[in-house]
Amino acid sequence: MERKELLGWNDTTLSQPIDDAVEAQIAKSALSLKVIPLAMGTYANGETVPAEKLVPSPDGLTIDQTASPNNLSQILASFAIRQMLVKDEATSPIIANVAISTATAAAQGMDSLVLNGASALTPNAQSQFVFSQLPQYTNILQVIRPPLDNGLLLNPTQSVPVPLLDVATPDIYGINLVRAVAQALGIVQQQGFYHEYRIILPTLAFADSITAIDGTTVIPADMMKWIVTETDAKTNKATVHYYGSGLLPPKIGVFFSISGGSMDLVQGPDQGPTVQVLPEKNSLNGNIWPFVLKQTFALRVKQPQAIVQLKFQ
Repeated sequence: MERKELLGWNDTTLSQPIDDAVEAQIAKSALSLKVIPLAMGTYANGETVPAEKLVPSPDGLTIDQTASPNNLSQILASFAIRQMLVKDEATSPIIANVAISTATAAAQGMDSLVLNGASALTPNAQSQFVFSQLPQYTNILQVIRPPLDNGLLLNPTQSVPVPLLDVATPDIYGINLVRAVAQALGIVQQQGFYHEYRIILPTLAFADSITAIDGTTVIPADMMKWIVTETDAKTNKATVHYYGSGLLPPKIGVFFSISGGSMDLVQGPDQGPTVQVLPEKNSLNGNIWPFVLKQTFALRVKQPQAIVQLKFQ
């Protein structure tokens, strides 16, 4: 925790558990961290990172030197604790509990930016960027240096339609989703991506996919999960990268591959979330301590052809 001395804490016995709990909560809650690998190395510049877009050349695959750098976006998640409660942190972990809830909100903000990029944000009356998809966090989450593209939805030209099973019944796709995913698989394989696939669906389409097709015991999701299942060679543990998200547009899903270094997530100079005590005190005659949780990152899609949009009717 930064500036913990303002709380009268002279060591890390109270602040370190808060930092650890926040990092663990974001790792557990953020879908982004489950589906996209972290970038190798560190980046000292706190505002931008090289895009490292990959393009073919006569000498082989190379980095496009003309590509603009990616913004390192920073999510600021605010919370506040009454001064009398701050003093009791050693016996009653109030700050830790509120920080964990705030970390959950920050993780949703991170996912919203990774999935939708700049299209997830809108400026407020103070010219600050807030999440249009997360109105419940309007006074909690702000974004500095928004992404310059639309995240995993940056390549709308590479898409597959998913027709309704029956035009008279909305949001029911059944076997048509399986066919669309098979088509998306073929598209990315034709471009050299042969493994490490992920599927993220909008909420209603995901719910339909885990429901048996009428009159049968066939569950569409079961027919697709094998495509996105990876087994750890050391632990033999299988992970199924098949997800639903309420942060996608309601009629758009994504099928993509992370193989071949097609994309990564860059963390900021702090290499993870940080909690900071703000030096100024808030209202109520100084009886409120304000805190801010900072999460700095950038999604880099180096090969957009590894992504296929699933466009639901």
